[in-house]
Amino acid sequence: MKYLLLVMIVGGLIAAQVGCHQARVIKTDEAKSTAAADSGAADGNDTDTQAIEPAVVGGGFLRAVCGSYVVFSESSPEYACGVYDGDKKSTDALVLHIELKANGTVTEVPFRTLSPAEAWQVSFSLPADLALQAVEGVSVVYSFADKTYRAPAAAVLSGTATTPDRTDNFTDFPTPKSLSYPLTQMSKSWQASFDGDPSLADLNGDGQKDWLVTRGQITSANFAGGILRNTGAVQLKSNPFVVNPKKVSVDFAMAHLVETTDPNAIGAELWYNVDYGNGSIGQVFCFLKRDGLGAQTASLYTKTLTNPRVLLTQVTGLPLGFVRFAFSLDVGPSRVMLKVNGNEYGPFTFSQMTFVDTGATVLDGRNSDAAFSYVLVGVEL
Repeated sequence: MKYLLLVMIVGGLIAAQVGCHQARVIKTDEAKSTAAADSGAADGNDTDTQAIEPAVVGGGFLRAVCGSYVVFSESSPEYACGVYDGDKKSTDALVLHIELKANGTVTEVPFRTLSPAEAWQVSFSLPADLALQAVEGVSVVYSFADKTYRAPAAAVLSGTATTPDRTDNFTDFPTPKSLSYPLTQMSKSWQASFDGDPSLADLNGDGQKDWLVTRGQITSANFAGGILRNTGAVQLKSNPFVVNPKKVSVDFAMAHLVETTDPNAIGAELWYNVDYGNGSIGQVFCFLKRDGLGAQTASLYTKTLTNPRVLLTQVTGLPLGFVRFAFSLDVGPSRVMLKVNGNEYGPFTFSQMTFVDTGATVLDGRNSDAAFSYVLVGVEL
């Protein structure tokens, strides 16, 4: 099973942007017939007239973008095309088919949509007998506002797309050898590099499994290339639980994989429950969510009995793929410091409330499609 994430690569790598003057109207009946076909040869000598007017939305021209589709298997690269209005996805557009030009011939290739609601973007694989280097061009046929357009890409797929996970930092990061916020005394520690099921490991040698699956079911399908893919059903907690720590330090890397319109989706998430041992807890949450504009937003929250999300700080414009995080909790003064990709934020004050929960690090991805590269936790008692 392959796990996918659409990546729009810019800066001269593999983005193929299409200007409005390149769009060409094709006959509606032709579009319907070709869209219904799973695959087949397209007429490379088609002589339909150029579009008199391009697809226009709010005064801005639609464009097609082709690039790599992040996968966890470099041996099975995927590519993708989508229709955009500026930097925003054009959700009213419908991709009808994808055409590849290679060796002087234009071929229509089968494609997949993420969901019926995401028909503006599709992914596809190259035919088995077609080498990436032979691809001379890509065209996207899409419909918008009762017209159908063929938009030839301004650039071909780059050879760098054969390892698309490395074009957007979407590769397994090595687990740090030390914490970003060092502790004076390391009383307890946990780590997971996700080369396999962390709920089976005892890397700290305390005779107990380091991580508990507290929701959902974990299988080998959740792991590939040192990455944990969490589709929202699995929750992991560090084990054993900790009561009344002095300081907590956590390093981790996570990513929100797929855009979602689900209002309950949080994205990738990791939080720490401070158990004060007196029937009260403190909670600090790190969320990472795609923003619909080709970037991710990190949010640091705490929680009270009356407000489950008290925002402490937010970092916008983070690149797609894995983002490195680190936070430090000084439990006495209820102080938290945060690092995002090496940049530091804080200090902030987290809340304490009367509630019973276990003192642990929690990895989650509620109603989301998230991934984790590593987690490293240290506690000083």
